[in-house]
Amino acid sequence: MARALLLQPNLLVLDELTTGLAPKIVQDILSTLTQLRGRGLSVLVVEQSVALAAKMTDRAYVLSVGRVVKEVQREEWPRLLEDQSLAKAYLHG
Repeated sequence: MARALLLQPNLLVLDELTTGLAPKIVQDILSTLTQLRGRGLSVLVVEQSVALAAKMTDRAYVLSVGRVVKEVQREEWPRLLEDQSLAKAYLHG
């Protein structure tokens, strides 16, 4: 992430950024992303952890076989998590 930020991008693309990291480091990363977003940097995150994604995104897309099957805004996260058919198919291991 640091190497990418050296280029001062307008968009930062992150794929499973926190996989295998200690919880303290994950919290530090989330804090850093919040600061970067506050400065106007757009961040695209690919994340399988719904709980983690909910903490760091304004908008989320659920994909299946390369297609968007659901799009939600931050305030809609609770409804997404309550959608039993969607949760069963896509959100639980």
